[in-house]
Amino acid sequence: MSEQKAQFLQAESQVNEGKVQVPETLKMKLYGLAKQAKEGDCKMPQPPSTNVILKAKWDNWVACKGMTMEKAMEEYTQTVTKLQEEASKPAPNEKQVSSRRSMTSEGPAKKGTLFKQRDVFKGWRPRHFVLQDNFLHYYLDSEDPLPRNSLDLSGCNVTTSKPVIVDGTEYFPFVISHPKSTKAYNLSSDSKLEADIWVAKIIEAANMPVAAAVSSGKESTGASTPVKSEPSIEEPSDPNAFYLESTIHPSETRSDAPKPLMQRIEQLCQQMLDCSPNDAPGWDPLWSKDGLTAKKKSAQNLIWVKAQIVLPFSMYDVFNFITDIQNQRELDPGRLVHERIKCYSNHTWVDYIRYKGLWPTSPRDFVNVAHWRMLQDGRILLVGFGEKYDDLRPPVDGHVRGEMHLGGYMLTHTANGTQLDYCVKLDLKGSIPGTVVNLVSNSQPMILLTLKQLMNKAKQRGTILNPPDKRTTYSEIVTYIADELYKSCGGANAASSAPASGSNKTDGTAAASSGAATTTGAAAAAAAKKPVGRGSTILKQAARTPHINLVALLVVFLPVLLYYVLAATKWRAVGFLAGLTIAVSYLLRLHLGRVVNKSSSQLKHQVQASKLIFRFPIELQSIVQYIEAKRRESEVDITFSHIAIKAAAMAILEIPSLNGHLVMDNFYRNKTPSVDVSVSVDLSEGVSVMTKVVEADAKPVEYIANEVINTATSLRSGEGSQLPPLAARLNAVLPTIMGTPVRVWLHRLGAAYGLNIPQLGIEPFPHGVCSIVSSPTADTSIDLDIAVVPDSEDSAPITVTMGGLRLMPIIEDGGTNHHGHQTKRLGGSRVLNFSIAVSSRAASIAEARKFSVRFQQLMNDPSLIDKIHEKAQFDRVEAAKRKSAFGGK
Repeated sequence: MSEQKAQFLQAESQVNEGKVQVPETLKMKLYGLAKQAKEGDCKMPQPPSTNVILKAKWDNWVACKGMTMEKAMEEYTQTVTKLQEEASKPAPNEKQVSSRRSMTSEGPAKKGTLFKQRDVFKGWRPRHFVLQDNFLHYYLDSEDPLPRNSLDLSGCNVTTSKPVIVDGTEYFPFVISHPKSTKAYNLSSDSKLEADIWVAKIIEAANMPVAAAVSSGKESTGASTPVKSEPSIEEPSDPNAFYLESTIHPSETRSDAPKPLMQRIEQLCQQMLDCSPNDAPGWDPLWSKDGLTAKKKSAQNLIWVKAQIVLPFSMYDVFNFITDIQNQRELDPGRLVHERIKCYSNHTWVDYIRYKGLWPTSPRDFVNVAHWRMLQDGRILLVGFGEKYDDLRPPVDGHVRGEMHLGGYMLTHTANGTQLDYCVKLDLKGSIPGTVVNLVSNSQPMILLTLKQLMNKAKQRGTILNPPDKRTTYSEIVTYIADELYKSCGGANAASSAPASGSNKTDGTAAASSGAATTTGAAAAAAAKKPVGRGSTILKQAARTPHINLVALLVVFLPVLLYYVLAATKWRAVGFLAGLTIAVSYLLRLHLGRVVNKSSSQLKHQVQASKLIFRFPIELQSIVQYIEAKRRESEVDITFSHIAIKAAAMAILEIPSLNGHLVMDNFYRNKTPSVDVSVSVDLSEGVSVMTKVVEADAKPVEYIANEVINTATSLRSGEGSQLPPLAARLNAVLPTIMGTPVRVWLHRLGAAYGLNIPQLGIEPFPHGVCSIVSSPTADTSIDLDIAVVPDSEDSAPITVTMGGLRLMPIIEDGGTNHHGHQTKRLGGSRVLNFSIAVSSRAASIAEARKFSVRFQQLMNDPSLIDKIHEKAQFDRVEAAKRKSAFGGK
């Protein structure tokens, strides 16, 4: 006799002798397994249905058809062994299990891991379940101290379903329902044996009288068993109980979006996490190239692919590239239209995308909900899915509206940059040839390689990027995305409406048929107008765009009109020149605004145009301590120049009347409150250049230092000095004798007049509002000071010069002499000399003095810079909230 058969006979004997307690629902199953193990497939005719017991035995024996006798013996033995183990488990210690988990002194009837599913869109998620008396409690895991929900099983029905295979794993599902409830609770196990035992135990608990369940223990373990007046298997009323538990700032992340939409988002976030691992089951290799691994999954009439790559860039920069609309068009050349049509919050918005058609198919368009969040381990999830917003974007004639079931990225920080996981599941709808499906499937992962190429090109063009190993914070991402959403859909939400899908029409999101805005609460309405949040630390003021009306057009074409009107007179040329002068003046007024006079309007009383010079020393002790602390904290090589940039920006921010530019000897206020500061960089002993730090007032000192260092490195390597393609072609076409004058003229268009034409390399006001110039010599043995007083028309209104180091004599305490008198002695303190030159056309004497005093205070006590920076950030957030609450007024 084989060992397996001996174990089977012993198990059967223990069951027959009553040594193993077998639930009623398992007795028939064991009977069928025993008959299959001893006789093979059932050859008996089907008994009449009136004989219930015989019919049940026959059904369970027939259910084993095709199973070998050895397999039946093995399964029978395992079932009995499992029942013995369950019976032998001691009752849990009260200190180890919460009062709600341990309801009676007899301990739980069953506990272990099951897979929970909320609806058809949800994948199976493992959860820890405890069956106690009439209640089934579920926890996140076995270490969770309190149950997330408790289900009253009294009167419930349990039905089993056919096994399903998801991502290569076979699940054995069963459904708990109640005659008086429309809800169904879907559970499963990855073991058929475990599923059968759970079903048997739950049926037994459901048929147990409530009174018997409460009194079954000899004494209470602390808390009384919760007895519900009505059977309920519904989820907890708190929706957060079902959300992804590892989300940072969950309330802000899920704010303002309709609840059904948010539930779908939670499901897709979990799906994105499930499919991201490279070894996730069910995926077949697609192709591999240049460090990118692509895989696909078989799905009828669907495109389902994923890819993974490690990019040598920071998470912040990668997130910036994949969420910027312009970059999205470059990533996917087939994308004709990409519009942001609705914003729920800083985390959730709606995009409309239209693609050109691939012959012989019709063009496709999509309306997708997009959502991002940061997890507690630092990973960033960006997911999207298709939804009906026909009121915002009706279907286009000649186009087929596709559906994206899942599309998203997961960004993970690595020592070498960012690991980017990409997954997309598309239904293109309509009749699609297999060649087109294969083409789209193979081209989707190429997006990651295109992204890598675009970021490399951006770096070569001199775009300032963060170090690859720099970690990204939640506030940085919210800061960027709030500004991006403000620019892309700030005016797109005049009529805010919920999705057209019936499943998404909740009490707070019912669409008004008259076309009026849907109310999703005051916060949602505010967020729909302009997306701001508690983490939004930067809200740029939109530059004022000139309003071109009929009068403006007449003024612009005034020279031409006068030229033809006065064609028959001798004043033709004079009229043309006069009209040209008026038109140019008008355009400058539109572009720059009003001239700000800093002195008397009467010419005879005006202060002579000059440079106001201020000189002062800065003690090194406090600033050196600040630099050392910042270097340890940020691991960035911060210098005096970087602190001077920030101090100048903060001083100008406090004196907004200084924030402007000189154009043709006239001072014009800056149209945005941000402060741009330039700084000198020594490329070599004989070459110094200026580089501009944009919005220096909004950047911490370590960010400024990192940006300047990266720019200097790029310029030294020659990457930062490359011309844009159009400017390079123009330079190549022009003769040598004309190339230099043309380049100078193009530069002056930006430097002197503030024009912005990136295609030609024209940057507005490259020196910013203030320039920081440092002495190029490092020889501290020479007592040599320097002060720069610019004389060019395109220079910054304010120039701060960081001179040389010198020893300043001071009177120190010399101690007590032999007569007991206090003595003094001559000592020295090392200081750093500064000089400030301010144009009298840009500032009055009082304003220039106020700026110099404030700059000196900040340099003498650099800790004030951090405090003022935090205060300014808080003010920006509050201003953003007010702008959102009052509709931008």
